[in-house]
Amino acid sequence: METPLTILYTYGLRGDLDVLPRLYNFIRQLKAHYREDVVQVCADDPAAPAGRVLVLDLGESCAPDVWHCQVSDGRSTLVVFDGMGYDAARVPDASLQRKMGDTVRLALVDEKTPREIGSSLLLTADAQPTTPDRLHIVMSPTEATALDGNRLTLAAVAGRQIGVAQLTQVVGRWMLTAHEVHDLPTRILP
Repeated sequence: METPLTILYTYGLRGDLDVLPRLYNFIRQLKAHYREDVVQVCADDPAAPAGRVLVLDLGESCAPDVWHCQVSDGRSTLVVFDGMGYDAARVPDASLQRKMGDTVRLALVDEKTPREIGSSLLLTADAQPTTPDRLHIVMSPTEATALDGNRLTLAAVAGRQIGVAQLTQVVGRWMLTAHEVHDLPTRILP
């Protein structure tokens, strides 16, 4: 049975809180578009599993020259990501994870701390995979989106863009079926 997975991701927002309400609305629209929820017509009909969607941030969510990033030690944007429904975000190091504590449900990934979400393992480019049988999503941006075995790398996007990677799993093997980048529409409302 095929198991679809769509990854929506951002990178390089650098503390731009003004864009986040519009970005949130756009992410909601993209999730609805890519989710492919299955509608069960009759109670007796078996429903196929709906596609999963993960929302990730690949890093540089805060910048040291932005006031709220300074006063929160880089935590401010992460708190907003949590409220926006992001599943995970890459952080510079484990110290930020300690400072955040249990205040967010969002999984924080750094070079030494990979995180599991469902059947996927989120890690940085420097981290070594620990489970070869699951999908490894590299949370460090690269030049191109690619799938090498079960290791997925994601292309860098600009601060007002959302990257999309669509994958399907057939008999334990992942396949990259599509990838694209969407610019944040200028007329989208918060």
